[in-house]
Amino acid sequence: MWLSLKSALPSGKADVCGASRARLFWSHGLCRRGIDPGDRVLLWGPNSAEWVACFWGICCGVAIVVPMDSAASPDFVQRAIKDAGVRLILRDREQMEFPGSPPSMVINEFREIVESPASAADASVDTGDPSARSTIAEILYTSGTTGEPRGVVLTHGNFLANLEPLERGIGPYRKYERWLHPLRFVSLVPLSHVFGQFMTLFVPPLLGPR
Repeated sequence: MWLSLKSALPSGKADVCGASRARLFWSHGLCRRGIDPGDRVLLWGPNSAEWVACFWGICCGVAIVVPMDSAASPDFVQRAIKDAGVRLILRDREQMEFPGSPPSMVINEFREIVESPASAADASVDTGDPSARSTIAEILYTSGTTGEPRGVVLTHGNFLANLEPLERGIGPYRKYERWLHPLRFVSLVPLSHVFGQFMTLFVPPLLGPR
């Protein structure tokens, strides 16, 4: 499933909020900014539709997401930028811009462009190359329960190792899902945390919810 991220994203009738179009907009936008496969992109901000679109746009371009908690201290963010070798920062308008840091884009300022008919036409061709299980998906800075946060490298295969058993286990119960369709997930966990990503971005597509 993860090896074909495009097929797991909302599209067609399920694309009620333009999620697929937004994801393509960011994937194209990163290419135009010179972001190549394997480049690190810092994604910094609170949970939002724009954050999700940027996350998928980065992944589908086979770049590497460096998610950052919106409450992270400026000093820590700057250290992570240097440690991960970040080339571009995608940030919420509430997050500050650092002098001398890589260029940044404010993700909230593109909603009207993403939703425009011109954006839909421009997104007709996808830019992402297929990823392998060994392809790095993100670098997540975490300290566990104590200690100094360090960058943990997570590959597409790491996520698949957790998702594939779930997908097989869900199969026999899909017939009961129709009584609750469409499922709706509400998450209050920061998407910059791997658990928030897992339960908000990775598991729901297995069930086809809204």
